[in-house]
Amino acid sequence: MDIKFVILRPVFKNDGVNLHEKRRIYDCTPLIWSSVIYLSIYLSIYLSIYLSIYLSIYLSIYLSIYLSIYLSIYLSIYLSIYLSIYLSIYLSIYLSIYLIGHSHGE
Repeated sequence: MDIKFVILRPVFKNDGVNLHEKRRIYDCTPLIWSSVIYLSIYLSIYLSIYLSIYLSIYLSIYLSIYLSIYLSIYLSIYLSIYLSIYLSIYLSIYLSIYLIGHSHGE
C-alpha cells in the first residue's frame, strides 16, 4: 500500500519577486505505518490503564451500592417469607407434639 501526497512549497523564482509553487511528491508510507504502530501502542497502553482504573473504581462503587440495595431487599423479603413459613410449620409441629404429649400424660 503506497500512500503519496503532494506538498506545495513556495519557492522564489530567479527574479526573487514572484512566488512559484513547486510540486514535490513524497512517499510517506513508512511514516504512516510507523505512526499507525505508535498510535496503536499508545492507545492500547492508554486504554488498558484507563479501563483498569475506571472499571475498578466504577465496579467497586456500583457493586457496593447495588449489592447493598439488592441484598437488603432480597434478604428482607426472603427472610420474612422463609421465617414465616418455617416458624409456622415448626411451631405447628412442635405445639402439636407438645400438646399431644401433655394430653396423653394426664
